[in-house]
Amino acid sequence: MFTPIDKKSLSTEVSNRIRSSIFNGSLKPGQKLLEQELSERMNTSRGPIREAFILLEHEGLVIREANRSVVVVDLTETDVEEIHSIRLSLELLALHYLCANNVVVNTRPMAEAIAKLRSSIVDGSTLEDAVQHDLDFHEEMIRASGHSRLLKLWMSLRPQIGYLIFIKNIHSFFDFERGCDQHVEFIRLIDRKDYLNAEHLMRTHLTSVLDALLESFVQKMNA
Repeated sequence: MFTPIDKKSLSTEVSNRIRSSIFNGSLKPGQKLLEQELSERMNTSRGPIREAFILLEHEGLVIREANRSVVVVDLTETDVEEIHSIRLSLELLALHYLCANNVVVNTRPMAEAIAKLRSSIVDGSTLEDAVQHDLDFHEEMIRASGHSRLLKLWMSLRPQIGYLIFIKNIHSFFDFERGCDQHVEFIRLIDRKDYLNAEHLMRTHLTSVLDALLESFVQKMNA
Protein backbone atom coordinates (compact mmCIF):
# COMPACT_ATOMS: atom_id res chain seq x y z
CA MET A 1 0.00 0.00 0.00
CA PHE A 2 2.88 2.38 0.80
CA THR A 3 6.27 2.52 -0.95
CA PRO A 4 9.44 4.57 -0.33
CA ILE A 5 9.30 8.21 -1.47
CA ASP A 6 11.83 10.88 -2.41
CA LYS A 7 13.19 13.27 0.21
CA LYS A 8 11.74 16.41 -1.44
CA SER A 9 8.57 17.88 0.10
CA LEU A 10 8.22 14.86 2.35
CA SER A 11 5.34 15.98 4.52
CA THR A 12 3.31 17.03 1.46
CA GLU A 13 3.99 13.74 -0.29
CA VAL A 14 3.18 11.75 2.84
CA SER A 15 -0.10 13.61 3.35
CA ASN A 16 -1.00 13.10 -0.34
CA ARG A 17 -0.42 9.36 -0.07
CA ILE A 18 -2.34 8.96 3.17
CA ARG A 19 -5.19 11.08 1.80
CA SER A 20 -5.31 8.98 -1.35
CA SER A 21 -5.40 5.79 0.71
CA ILE A 22 -8.30 7.15 2.75
CA PHE A 23 -10.17 8.10 -0.42
CA ASN A 24 -9.64 4.76 -2.17
CA GLY A 25 -10.54 2.75 0.89
CA SER A 26 -7.11 1.23 1.57
CA LEU A 27 -7.30 2.95 4.95
CA LYS A 28 -10.65 2.25 6.59
CA PRO A 29 -12.76 4.55 8.79
CA GLY A 30 -11.62 4.19 12.37
CA GLN A 31 -8.27 2.61 11.41
CA LYS A 32 -5.35 3.62 13.61
CA LEU A 33 -2.38 5.23 11.85
CA LEU A 34 0.99 4.37 13.38
CA GLU A 35 3.92 6.76 12.91
CA GLN A 36 6.57 4.06 13.07
CA GLU A 37 4.82 1.76 10.60
CA LEU A 38 4.21 4.55 8.08
CA SER A 39 7.74 5.91 8.38
CA GLU A 40 9.18 2.46 7.66
CA ARG A 41 6.93 1.84 4.67
CA MET A 42 7.64 5.25 3.16
CA ASN A 43 11.33 5.16 4.05
CA THR A 44 11.26 8.48 5.89
CA SER A 45 11.65 9.78 9.42
CA ARG A 46 8.69 10.21 11.73
CA GLY A 47 8.80 14.03 11.47
CA PRO A 48 7.09 14.25 8.04
CA ILE A 49 4.53 11.68 9.24
CA ARG A 50 3.63 13.90 12.20
CA GLU A 51 3.41 16.97 9.94
CA ALA A 52 1.13 15.05 7.57
CA PHE A 53 -1.10 14.05 10.49
CA ILE A 54 -1.47 17.71 11.46
CA LEU A 55 -2.51 18.67 7.92
CA LEU A 56 -4.94 15.77 7.56
CA GLU A 57 -6.43 16.54 10.97
CA HIS A 58 -6.99 20.12 9.81
CA GLU A 59 -8.70 18.74 6.69
CA GLY A 60 -10.99 16.61 8.83
CA LEU A 61 -9.77 13.29 7.42
CA VAL A 62 -8.12 12.01 10.59
CA ILE A 63 -8.76 12.68 14.25
CA ARG A 64 -6.47 12.61 17.27
CA GLU A 65 -7.96 10.68 20.15
CA ALA A 66 -7.53 11.37 23.85
CA ASN A 67 -4.62 8.91 24.08
CA ARG A 68 -2.89 10.81 21.21
CA SER A 69 -3.58 8.01 18.73
CA VAL A 70 -4.39 9.16 15.18
CA VAL A 71 -7.23 7.38 13.40
CA VAL A 72 -9.04 7.76 10.08
CA VAL A 73 -12.25 9.72 10.59
CA ASP A 74 -15.46 7.69 10.76
CA LEU A 75 -18.13 10.15 9.67
CA THR A 76 -21.54 10.04 11.33
CA GLU A 77 -24.92 11.05 9.93
CA THR A 78 -24.57 14.35 11.78
CA ASP A 79 -21.17 14.96 10.18
CA VAL A 80 -22.61 14.31 6.71
CA GLU A 81 -25.57 16.62 7.27
CA GLU A 82 -23.32 19.39 8.61
CA ILE A 83 -20.91 19.18 5.68
CA HIS A 84 -23.84 19.19 3.27
CA SER A 85 -25.52 22.21 4.86
CA ILE A 86 -22.34 24.28 4.82
CA ARG A 87 -21.45 23.27 1.27
CA LEU A 88 -24.94 24.06 0.01
CA SER A 89 -24.90 27.49 1.64
CA LEU A 90 -21.48 28.33 0.17
CA GLU A 91 -22.30 27.19 -3.34
CA LEU A 92 -25.65 28.95 -3.37
CA LEU A 93 -23.88 32.15 -2.31
CA ALA A 94 -21.43 31.69 -5.18
CA LEU A 95 -24.33 31.30 -7.62
CA HIS A 96 -25.87 34.48 -6.23
CA TYR A 97 -22.70 36.43 -7.00
CA LEU A 98 -22.37 34.84 -10.43
CA CYS A 99 -25.94 35.71 -11.40
CA ALA A 100 -26.41 39.03 -9.58
CA ASN A 101 -24.27 41.27 -11.79
CA ASN A 102 -24.06 42.00 -15.50
CA VAL A 103 -20.43 40.96 -15.82
CA VAL A 104 -19.79 38.14 -18.28
CA VAL A 105 -18.50 35.16 -16.33
CA ASN A 106 -15.53 33.22 -17.69
CA THR A 107 -16.95 29.69 -17.60
CA ARG A 108 -14.13 28.10 -19.60
CA PRO A 109 -12.37 26.62 -16.53
CA MET A 110 -15.70 25.07 -15.52
CA ALA A 111 -16.18 23.62 -19.00
CA GLU A 112 -12.64 22.21 -18.93
CA ALA A 113 -13.36 20.49 -15.62
CA ILE A 114 -16.47 18.93 -17.16
CA ALA A 115 -14.45 17.65 -20.12
CA LYS A 116 -11.88 16.07 -17.81
CA LEU A 117 -14.63 14.43 -15.77
CA ARG A 118 -16.28 13.02 -18.90
CA SER A 119 -12.93 11.67 -20.07
CA SER A 120 -12.26 10.04 -16.72
CA ILE A 121 -15.55 8.15 -17.00
CA VAL A 122 -14.57 6.44 -20.26
CA ASP A 123 -10.78 6.19 -20.20
CA GLY A 124 -10.35 3.91 -17.21
CA SER A 125 -9.33 6.60 -14.72
CA THR A 126 -9.66 5.87 -11.03
CA LEU A 127 -12.68 6.89 -9.03
CA GLU A 128 -10.40 9.22 -7.07
CA ASP A 129 -9.49 11.03 -10.31
CA ALA A 130 -13.17 11.42 -11.19
CA VAL A 131 -13.94 12.80 -7.74
CA GLN A 132 -11.17 15.39 -8.08
CA HIS A 133 -12.45 16.51 -11.51
CA ASP A 134 -15.96 16.79 -10.08
CA LEU A 135 -14.63 18.95 -7.25
CA ASP A 136 -12.62 21.00 -9.74
CA PHE A 137 -15.84 22.10 -11.43
CA HIS A 138 -17.33 23.34 -8.17
CA GLU A 139 -14.07 25.01 -7.17
CA GLU A 140 -13.89 26.86 -10.50
CA MET A 141 -17.51 27.93 -10.13
CA ILE A 142 -16.80 29.46 -6.74
CA ARG A 143 -13.53 30.96 -7.96
CA ALA A 144 -15.45 32.64 -10.80
CA SER A 145 -17.66 34.39 -8.24
CA GLY A 146 -14.68 36.56 -7.30
CA HIS A 147 -15.42 36.12 -3.58
CA SER A 148 -12.02 35.27 -2.07
CA ARG A 149 -13.24 34.49 1.44
CA LEU A 150 -16.00 32.28 0.10
CA LEU A 151 -13.41 30.34 -1.89
CA LYS A 152 -11.18 30.01 1.18
CA LEU A 153 -14.05 28.60 3.24
CA TRP A 154 -15.01 26.14 0.50
CA MET A 155 -11.42 25.00 0.03
CA SER A 156 -11.19 24.18 3.73
CA LEU A 157 -14.08 21.75 3.22
CA ARG A 158 -12.88 20.30 -0.09
CA PRO A 159 -11.15 17.20 1.37
CA GLN A 160 -14.24 16.23 3.38
CA ILE A 161 -16.56 16.92 0.43
CA GLY A 162 -14.32 14.76 -1.75
CA TYR A 163 -14.40 11.94 0.79
CA LEU A 164 -18.20 12.01 0.83
CA ILE A 165 -18.43 12.01 -2.98
CA PHE A 166 -16.05 9.05 -3.08
CA ILE A 167 -18.16 7.11 -0.58
CA LYS A 168 -21.33 7.94 -2.49
CA ASN A 169 -19.97 6.79 -5.85
CA ILE A 170 -17.82 3.83 -4.81
CA HIS A 171 -20.38 1.35 -6.18
CA SER A 172 -21.86 3.56 -8.91
CA PHE A 173 -19.02 5.21 -10.83
CA PHE A 174 -21.24 6.18 -13.74
CA ASP A 175 -23.45 8.41 -11.59
CA PHE A 176 -20.91 11.03 -12.66
CA GLU A 177 -22.52 11.09 -16.13
CA ARG A 178 -25.65 12.69 -14.71
CA GLY A 179 -23.46 15.06 -12.72
CA CYS A 180 -21.72 16.17 -15.93
CA ASP A 181 -25.07 16.98 -17.53
CA GLN A 182 -26.05 19.04 -14.50
CA HIS A 183 -22.71 20.85 -14.57
CA VAL A 184 -23.35 21.82 -18.19
CA GLU A 185 -26.75 23.15 -17.17
CA PHE A 186 -25.15 25.23 -14.41
CA ILE A 187 -23.01 26.97 -17.02
CA ARG A 188 -26.05 27.67 -19.18
CA LEU A 189 -27.97 29.14 -16.25
CA ILE A 190 -25.01 31.23 -15.11
CA ASP A 191 -24.65 32.62 -18.63
CA ARG A 192 -28.35 33.54 -18.55
CA LYS A 193 -28.09 35.00 -15.02
CA ASP A 194 -30.96 32.70 -14.04
CA TYR A 195 -30.42 32.41 -10.31
CA LEU A 196 -33.83 30.90 -9.45
CA ASN A 197 -33.37 27.87 -11.67
CA ALA A 198 -29.67 27.62 -10.77
CA GLU A 199 -30.60 27.57 -7.08
CA HIS A 200 -33.18 24.83 -7.67
CA LEU A 201 -30.66 22.77 -9.64
CA MET A 202 -27.99 23.18 -6.96
CA ARG A 203 -30.34 22.02 -4.24
CA THR A 204 -31.28 18.99 -6.34
CA HIS A 205 -27.67 18.32 -7.31
CA LEU A 206 -26.28 18.32 -3.77
CA THR A 207 -29.29 16.80 -2.01
CA SER A 208 -28.99 13.68 -4.20
CA VAL A 209 -25.53 13.15 -2.69
CA LEU A 210 -26.87 13.67 0.84
CA ASP A 211 -29.79 11.28 0.33
CA ALA A 212 -27.52 8.54 -1.04
CA LEU A 213 -25.12 8.90 1.89
CA LEU A 214 -27.88 8.84 4.50
CA GLU A 215 -29.33 5.76 2.84
CA SER A 216 -25.95 4.05 3.19
CA PHE A 217 -26.08 4.72 6.94
CA VAL A 218 -29.53 3.09 7.12
CA GLN A 219 -28.26 0.06 5.21
CA LYS A 220 -25.25 -0.22 7.51
CA MET A 221 -27.46 -0.13 10.59
CA ASN A 222 -29.78 -2.80 9.17
CA ALA A 223 -26.94 -5.08 8.02
